[in-house]
Amino acid sequence: MRLFGRSLSLPLLGFVALVAGALALAALAPAPGHAAADAPVPLQMTQGSELTKEEDRKVRETLTHYLTALQKRDWREAARDLDRTSFLAGVEPMVSSISSDSTTRPGALRTVFGVSSMDSVRISSTEDLFASLMGYVSQLDPGGMALMARAKFALLGARRLQDRIHIAYQLTVPAERDSLQPYTRVTAEQMIRVGKDWKIVFRMGN
Repeated sequence: MRLFGRSLSLPLLGFVALVAGALALAALAPAPGHAAADAPVPLQMTQGSELTKEEDRKVRETLTHYLTALQKRDWREAARDLDRTSFLAGVEPMVSSISSDSTTRPGALRTVFGVSSMDSVRISSTEDLFASLMGYVSQLDPGGMALMARAKFALLGARRLQDRIHIAYQLTVPAERDSLQPYTRVTAEQMIRVGKDWKIVFRMGN
């Protein structure tokens, strides 16, 4: 999925971005005998260090809660799992990619995040900002949202790299008919410790 004229690599939108193109990718070739396509792929993570059992349980719970909330379109519940600092840091770059003209930027900010100034962004809750953002994304790509609701995911493993935990998961969108392949992809999210909780890091890629 392309949003604001660029590809997105965001934890909050990553799930949506992955499934948005799944239908087209699934139609590339017939797949006789793909019954186990949604089975977790073998994955050996060698970089970084192992987590404690408690850390592993916590990050898995967080990511599962986040992905489930996205599938239910419960944006406010999903926002509870996002790191606010990295989320706020990504607002201006996103808005700038929509409007390079400073005179129209307040309008773009209002369209996407529901407020018209960065001061308002900073005092707004993450839940309000995220709900507005995902409402905007839903209007741009309703088909992607429908696919997201049908997707299945399986957590594959997690490792610590410096101050972050990288957790890999497999995403599968079932084929719409027997002659098509399911769409399967392995991806990962990054998490950081915020107080006693693990939060998903907001990242913006080119």
